[in-house]
Amino acid sequence: MADPFDLLRALAALGVPFALYGTSGLALLHPHVRRALPDAERDLDIVLVPGIEHLRAVVRFAEAHSAAVTCWGTPFDHSWTERELAGKYYVRAVFSGPEWETQLDVTFECDWLDSREAIARATVIEGVPVLCEEDLWFSKLTKNAEGGQKLAARLALTIPADALARLASIRP
Repeated sequence: MADPFDLLRALAALGVPFALYGTSGLALLHPHVRRALPDAERDLDIVLVPGIEHLRAVVRFAEAHSAAVTCWGTPFDHSWTERELAGKYYVRAVFSGPEWETQLDVTFECDWLDSREAIARATVIEGVPVLCEEDLWFSKLTKNAEGGQKLAARLALTIPADALARLASIRP
């Protein structure tokens, strides 16, 4: 079976504008995290530049590789419009074949981060665009501040001060 990050390299080669985030993003930014959390490769989270065409490109890619693609448990319908998808935020592609055994969560609506700007700041690591560390941590802490801080402590990672300041600016 191929390296799950090969899936993202193949997607990047198609020119789809995305960046990896979450624990799998940390795994590429910090090699010791990849060794400490091998399951980080089984749940890949990406954020897309807004636009239905980018989402459809990812869905076509996933389906071409025999992934089951759903939006909130419903099989993805190619006739859905941006308006029909509004407020749904992400689709999930589950790859369970000879190439990859992983889940890809694709955020196409992002209310916690300006995805266009964040993707422009992304760093390419091993052929995969990854949110910069500040954006990655801000995203992680926005979803679960306590869990993110515990993960940082457990893995001996330092959360960038700018990410903490951004979080404080949106929290009372």
